[in-house]
Amino acid sequence: MLWHGLSLYITAQRRFDKQGRCTIVFQAATYRAKAAIHAQHYVARWGIEELIRTTKQLCGLQDCYSTNLKTQESHVSASLFAFTLAQVERKNRNLINPEAAIRSIKTKKLDFLKQHFDRLLGPFSYVQA
Repeated sequence: MLWHGLSLYITAQRRFDKQGRCTIVFQAATYRAKAAIHAQHYVARWGIEELIRTTKQLCGLQDCYSTNLKTQESHVSASLFAFTLAQVERKNRNLINPEAAIRSIKTKKLDFLKQHFDRLLGPFSYVQA
């Protein structure tokens, strides 16, 4: 199939949700492969999708309206750092996803975040700015 000058290959994948219901999902790719290979690649990229969704929705990635490149870079760094803290909390507390960790962090006091910063900066404490 040709779409805006790009060759697209559409595959159908049968999935079962948590309740056991079957659905058909269509996936588009720019390379020819069997449906099972497309499905494997989709699963491999899921972590990236999760990172982008969470940093946009809960870590403020899309909320920077500055036209200054340095400000934008700082904003992206801060959003990704917030996601990193959420992942640390998710692993420490054995939570299901980063969203659950962010909800957990929001209920805690600032001392909790200071402990995270101290742990993260510990190896670099000898560096003078």
